[in-house]
Amino acid sequence: MKKILILLLLLLPLVNAQDITVSIAKDSYHQHETLQAEVSFNLSLTDEITASNFALIDKNNNTIPTTVFLEEITKDHYFIYFNIPELDNGTYHFLVKDIVYTDDILRKTSKSKEFFLDNLTSISIFPAILNHVNSTTLKINNYGNPINITIKSEEINLSKTVFLENTASIDLEIPVNEDEFNIRVDYLDTFYLIPVIPYNIAKETKPLIITKENIILLNSSLGTYFNKNFILEKNSTPKGPFYIKNTLNYAVNGLTFSLTGNLAEIVRLDYAIVGEIKPGETLTQYVWINENKNPSRLDYQGSIELRLDDDLVSAIPMEINFLDEKPLNNITEERSSNLTKPVKNITASDQVKEGKDNLTLLFIILIPLALIVLLYFIFKKDKKKESEDFFKP
Repeated sequence: MKKILILLLLLLPLVNAQDITVSIAKDSYHQHETLQAEVSFNLSLTDEITASNFALIDKNNNTIPTTVFLEEITKDHYFIYFNIPELDNGTYHFLVKDIVYTDDILRKTSKSKEFFLDNLTSISIFPAILNHVNSTTLKINNYGNPINITIKSEEINLSKTVFLENTASIDLEIPVNEDEFNIRVDYLDTFYLIPVIPYNIAKETKPLIITKENIILLNSSLGTYFNKNFILEKNSTPKGPFYIKNTLNYAVNGLTFSLTGNLAEIVRLDYAIVGEIKPGETLTQYVWINENKNPSRLDYQGSIELRLDDDLVSAIPMEINFLDEKPLNNITEERSSNLTKPVKNITASDQVKEGKDNLTLLFIILIPLALIVLLYFIFKKDKKKESEDFFKP
């Protein structure tokens, strides 16, 4: 059997004498890149390791919000990945925190790994490890200018070059009973190595049982509870979180978010793919409304849908209405234009001139009328004379 090619084990081999071994794929990252980390424990752990045991912190030990994805390789060996948000360049740390263990005494420990973040904008990947899957879709998002990327792996006869403008999706089929291998993604001046751990039995995914506790809509800046109806001014940009919690006693995979109706024109979600949610785990989803402050219509309707594979799990209906207010400066301009129309002053000479004009018009009308009357009487007189001559003996 080939030697396991878990990415970070190749870069930094484990030293069993250490209590916690932390390694990350690179010492320097670009904006929006996916940080891949690997952690192994040489401890008698007492608590379950969850995504909450890992964090991104700055040099002042402030936690930076990000969605952490966790894959268990063994009970003391884990793979962690997350997308680095847009931050100021500088030094940051990947933190393994609050690890509870015992060596006859109950103890708690933490450990971190430093890396540098530069100003360059780059690409992210999802998922960043393929752990016991038979097939999946690799999604690659570009946050900068269009670039060429190459995806390749000899083990699955994969070699593809893609001109990446925004998003690319590559369907992958993982053969069963194969040894571990990597998929390489080359871009800009660097690359990702995505570890692949094949599995000969499809990982069981159990359906999520819907209860009112599965989707928690609290503590949102969109309102005390997550609002479903909004009446907004056109320059208003509300945003806030809602939460999804797995109340079951087993992990759930394959959850995705989507927007229906015309909400995608005005609403943005932090992420579309949930990945795996552990038993009892709570994940945060963020919502932005009207980020560009330029709605193309007054009314938007639809739902934020949560799906498990193709099945609808839950939906949050939303209706957004924008006020059609006439700008105040337009009203002022109209009033000003009405108030500033020129007014003609009427003088005595104007009145005399106006009287003369009226008299002239009267003569023009009366003279033709008098001529018509005169001609009528003359014609009538001639007719009478002719009549008399006709009857004269």
